[in-house]
Amino acid sequence: DGMGYTISDLTIDRSGESYVGLFGCLTESARVTNLTLSGSISGQSSVGGIAGKNLGLIRNVANKAAVKGNSSVGGITSTNYGTVEFVSNSGSITATDGGSVGGIAGSNGDGNKTGIIKYAENTGAVTGWGNLGGIAGVNNSKGTIANAVNQGSVTSDADSSCFGGISGINKGTIKDVVNEGDVKVYKEGTMGGNSVGGISGNNIDKGTIENAVNKGAILGGVAVGGIVGENSGSIRNTENSGNIIGVISAAGGIVGRNANGKGSVIEAFNSGDVSGNGYIGGIVGNNKGGLIEAAANEGNISADQQLAGGIAGYNTNGGKIVNASNKGVITSGNSKGDSFAGGICGFNSGGSIANSYNTGDVAADGNYVGGVCGANANALVDGVYNTGAVEGADNVGGVAGYDGNDEELDYASIKNAYNTGSVSGNKNIGGILGLGEYGSVANVYNLGKVSG
Repeated sequence: DGMGYTISDLTIDRSGESYVGLFGCLTESARVTNLTLSGSISGQSSVGGIAGKNLGLIRNVANKAAVKGNSSVGGITSTNYGTVEFVSNSGSITATDGGSVGGIAGSNGDGNKTGIIKYAENTGAVTGWGNLGGIAGVNNSKGTIANAVNQGSVTSDADSSCFGGISGINKGTIKDVVNEGDVKVYKEGTMGGNSVGGISGNNIDKGTIENAVNKGAILGGVAVGGIVGENSGSIRNTENSGNIIGVISAAGGIVGRNANGKGSVIEAFNSGDVSGNGYIGGIVGNNKGGLIEAAANEGNISADQQLAGGIAGYNTNGGKIVNASNKGVITSGNSKGDSFAGGICGFNSGGSIANSYNTGDVAADGNYVGGVCGANANALVDGVYNTGAVEGADNVGGVAGYDGNDEELDYASIKNAYNTGSVSGNKNIGGILGLGEYGSVANVYNLGKVSG
């Protein structure tokens, strides 16, 4: 029990050693409470401000010391198999080679051991290589992060690994968290950071994120999201207001890429602007067989090349968009080719859109532009409407720029839909549909002005 005292200006320099900290390892019966630490701590690996490894209890502790190691570094502990609660870190956290790096813990729990981090705050900058997070580098399957806030920046010039405002990788549970720090991972001339998110870089399989808010700006290369970069787990009740940039591909206000047909995003709201080269969405950039339900976007969405949508840039492999709405302005480039821009989805390929609407304007330099989806191919659209202005080159429609199927259908692929927004373009322009190839529409109407 530190009894509220501060250990000031402590210097530990053990650059060739592992399990370095005020304590090397805390056993299951160990307790460290009511303590503040300042100074600098450095080691080779498994380096923490309070403990290199924790199996016990760390409570009501503040670290102000700079903590540095080659790999596996945390502001409070490098590895947590115990409980860390009511703690804060304001010291800078740096890893030069990789591993798991976090403002509070490098890694939390694993597949066999439980780790709990709750009521934690980080304001220190987290930098380096590896899996980086404002709270934990990796939150493993038996790890829980709850009631945590990060205000520190997370930065790297690495072109691999995972980076998040709360956790670099999440395989466990993250709930009731807020990130206010910027997460920026990019180096000119590289692919940039892969899997970069305001809450977690990668939310894997059984990983769950609930009641999470991101306010920080997020920058990365591929799979960049306001909440999660890459998602194959469950995300529920989340909100993003930070601006998102995916320099190479797949950026979303909530998720950059919903992968492997497993990812779900339910009850999500985005008000941040989202931009990048392609596969850009207000909620999900690239929805590969995932579920998007009860989602709303009010941010502006911009793709330099193609595939921009108010909810998803690309919806494919049986992906579902249900009960979604967009108010943001959608823009897409590629004046010499296909833009694929839509108020809900840029390209709905083998997916479905139901009970959704768009009120934002959609403008593209190229082809395949629609108030709901730019193109609908071997896919279904049911119960939708558009009131925004729609403008493009060829194949422009108030609901869909294009509707096509591999063979003639005995059912309607676009039904129960209407448009009241103006529609303009050069060729194949329609109030509902620009161009159809084995397309079929039913119970639709248009009140918008069509010109071209």
